[in-house]
Amino acid sequence: MYSIDKETVEIAGVVDGAFAVAGSGMWVDEDDTIWVVNRWGEVFALAEGADVFERVYEGQDLAEAMGNAGSAGDLMIRGDRNPVTGEYWGVATSWGGSPVSPILRFSIGRDDVEFHGILGTDLGSVFDVHGLAFAPR
Repeated sequence: MYSIDKETVEIAGVVDGAFAVAGSGMWVDEDDTIWVVNRWGEVFALAEGADVFERVYEGQDLAEAMGNAGSAGDLMIRGDRNPVTGEYWGVATSWGGSPVSPILRFSIGRDDVEFHGILGTDLGSVFDVHGLAFAPR
C-alpha cells in the first residue's frame, strides 16, 4: 500500500499489505481511517498515523451479522463507503451457492458491525458485476 502526500504529491510505501488479496474493498472514513475488506470478509483498519493494519473482524463475524444468511465464502465483497449513509456497499461473488452478484450493505466500525440488507440479487453473475464505487456529487 502506498501513500500520496496531497500537497507535495510525494509517494511513499506505508504498511505491509498482508490483507491485500484478490477481491478487496477499501474505503476511508470521516476519521481518515483506512478500512479494507479482503476476499474472506475479514475487515482491517489503519488509523491515521499508524503503521500496522489491525484486524477488526474475521470473515465469520460479517456472516453472523447477516444472521448467517450467507457464509464467509460469500463475502468476497468489493465496494466502497456510501458517502451519504456511511454504510459500506460491497458486491459479493456469489449468494447461497448461486453465481449472482448482490450488493451487501453494512455499517462497519471498530465496536460494531451491522447488516442492513441486500440489493440487486438479479444483477447477474460475478462476471457481470465486479466492483462498486460512489461518484462525487
